[in-house]
Amino acid sequence: MKIKTIHVIGVNDAELEQQISEQLSGYMGDYTWIDMLFSKDNIVQDIEEMKRFENFLVEIDFMGNIQVHVQEVQPLCYAKIQNKNYLINKLGGVYQTKQIPSSLIQCSDFQSTEMLSQLGHSLHNVSDIVLNETSEIHYCGDRYDKDLIEFYMYDHNFIKINISQIDQRLSEDSFHYVAYKLKKPQNTIYSFEGKYMYIKKYEK
Repeated sequence: MKIKTIHVIGVNDAELEQQISEQLSGYMGDYTWIDMLFSKDNIVQDIEEMKRFENFLVEIDFMGNIQVHVQEVQPLCYAKIQNKNYLINKLGGVYQTKQIPSSLIQCSDFQSTEMLSQLGHSLHNVSDIVLNETSEIHYCGDRYDKDLIEFYMYDHNFIKINISQIDQRLSEDSFHYVAYKLKKPQNTIYSFEGKYMYIKKYEK
């Protein structure tokens, strides 16, 4: 049996669809039916490595046609490095773009796409309340903490935290931002240092 076609469903961007097709082009050719069934897991793995999609479904028919259903993960943030614009999603996907949606969080002073990818992974479990209140995520590492990140909130509050702690410490169960805001609505720094959080007044 020969795999004749590979169709990707769920992608609206022609360039991105072409990237997936190129990623899967190695599966074109002669296979036994059993080989084709085993290829389904490999196809999913290849698409997962792109860090752009979730909720995969691969269908193969007896005519040698493959349909890949995917759901694109929407970006959370954007950044500019060396005059190139990047979008970042919760899977750690970092990819270049020409257009930046106005609703995204700005990431500033990040020096590498690797750190942006780490940031994307760390935002996976952050509460929607924190993300919706964040206007900018600023890299402010220093000699004491080279992975220090600062969240600038729309209400003029700040969150300072090591990038490795973001996923757990800023989850909905761990950080009750709305409750803190009721007590200290503005000009407050929430500084996560080790296992403790310190609440400080922001001094200009």
